[in-house]
Amino acid sequence: MKLQLGQTKALLEGLGEIVKTPLPVKISYWLSRTIRQIQPEYQSFEEARKNLIEKYAKHDEDGNLAVIGEGPTAIVEFDDKEGFEKEFAELAETEFDVTMDALSIDTIEGIDIPIEVMLKLDPLFE
Repeated sequence: MKLQLGQTKALLEGLGEIVKTPLPVKISYWLSRTIRQIQPEYQSFEEARKNLIEKYAKHDEDGNLAVIGEGPTAIVEFDDKEGFEKEFAELAETEFDVTMDALSIDTIEGIDIPIEVMLKLDPLFE
């Protein structure tokens, strides 16, 4: 199955929620193997994203990222925002292989999964 790097964060969030649900052993096994394949791709994607921010962001005289605001609402200022957005979009669309077959929606019939979790997991289903 092919996935895109830009899907990894939502997939891991959704998988993190669904593993809290009591599931049949085959589904649990499938999910754990899938998580183990997606996690390193997500970590590499995040590292590449941070490198792109460093590359395109403005820096102050001390070499620190220039930001507008403070704390969790701070926004990075960019020297070349278009360049960042272009390269980030290309990165996010990069595909990688997961050596698992897509799940059939019938496989999870009868399991109570919230809609917001299903939306995150959508790429994993046929």
